[in-house]
Amino acid sequence: MYDVGEQGYELDYTKWDSLDELERYVIETKVSHTAKGEAEMNRFVACYIFLGYAINFKYKTKWILVNDGSVHNGMFAIADLPKEPMGLYFVPRAKIKSVILGRVRELKENVRRSIEDEFISTVVNTPTEDV
Repeated sequence: MYDVGEQGYELDYTKWDSLDELERYVIETKVSHTAKGEAEMNRFVACYIFLGYAINFKYKTKWILVNDGSVHNGMFAIADLPKEPMGLYFVPRAKIKSVILGRVRELKENVRRSIEDEFISTVVNTPTEDV
């Protein structure tokens, strides 16, 4: 995602509105979660890492490595969510995959609701390892 500016996308994880640009980038450039090459997989990873950084910046959360035996085991997630019960975490990878599959539109509002208002499937149970 280092060349996104050259492609007309303005991404800055310190600006929450950049999630609109992230969503546009994912859709317009056809980011794939089933990438067939290293460069394509790196684009997918960069997208969910960007989302995680934006969440961390806005909500003062932290990264964790999921180690709970769930389907997210071994993945990076966001912990210390402001309104969720202790022990829940948000998986940016799952949210970006949902954008790719067309299950999520209006990424910025969807993420905000996931974190501030309601329990959505990307928020899951207790992690055991900080990173």
